[in-house]
Amino acid sequence: MLYFGNPDDHGRRANFSIHSSSDGGLLWESVSDVFTGGAAYSDLSMTRQGDLAFVFERGPYDRDPYAWLSFGKVGLSAQVATAGFAEL
Repeated sequence: MLYFGNPDDHGRRANFSIHSSSDGGLLWESVSDVFTGGAAYSDLSMTRQGDLAFVFERGPYDRDPYAWLSFGKVGLSAQVATAGFAEL
């Protein structure tokens, strides 16, 4: 399984979302819409419990997506993924 996180809004740095692919990256499905505001650089990692941890830059607007550094995790064990995050 591949996972990818990015600002998922065409033309703007906004809507940080996480996607997954089970076919080597040919098709991608949404796992979780984490944050709808301004979003920028991010990173993903698996936890020991099998959840997907993330960190990303976010801000109140797409023109300023670098105001805060936020982190959280997505539970992958359930059919419906849930996400929560905190800011630094």
